[in-house]
Amino acid sequence: MEDVRTLAGKTVTVTAYVRHASAGNLPQIYLSQNFGIGGSATVTTVVLNNAAISSTWTKVQGVLTLPDISGKTVGANSFMNVNIRPPLNALGDLDMSRISIVEGDATAEPDPFCPRHIQQEMALCERYYEVFTFSSVHIGPGDGTHNFQQAIWHTQKRLAPTLSHNLSVSAGAGVSPSLGNISGFRYGRGGNNAAISGLTGSVNGDAEL
Repeated sequence: MEDVRTLAGKTVTVTAYVRHASAGNLPQIYLSQNFGIGGSATVTTVVLNNAAISSTWTKVQGVLTLPDISGKTVGANSFMNVNIRPPLNALGDLDMSRISIVEGDATAEPDPFCPRHIQQEMALCERYYEVFTFSSVHIGPGDGTHNFQQAIWHTQKRLAPTLSHNLSVSAGAGVSPSLGNISGFRYGRGGNNAAISGLTGSVNGDAEL
């Protein structure tokens, strides 16, 4: 959850549905308030200790008050997240679903989780990370001593992303992305304005916390 100020000092309900092939306990569920780059030390608050689970979907839930952050230094990329420790010495997958953190005491609700449409979920994910794909793209001759084009992300990023790529061409010199920002990036090459054919591959924009 972006911004450590979110829900700080407030009562929250943490809910998750969990299952494991071996019945047992989750040693701990806790929230971490991370104050970001150059910020104060991370503060952790326990939600539940030794929550019983089984091989069928089991609801685990806890209510707590998050510590206030008065006097703390908040740096860049601060966040708050939930941590679920898996059963000790147990083989097999730990399945988790419908995890939610909501303000207030929501224990009277059957399930505080609020499903979203898949397109909305995709857009929220792409705000942090997106793979932009090229398939046999042709770029005509450039201008002067370079040949660059502009690409627009499907979803605006939360900040300027780090770019990586696996681009290749069937004709012409190598191509790479540059000048990535929240809206898009530039791709092409400098020092050569010849046409580019068969541009294939992808550019990855990473704006994760």
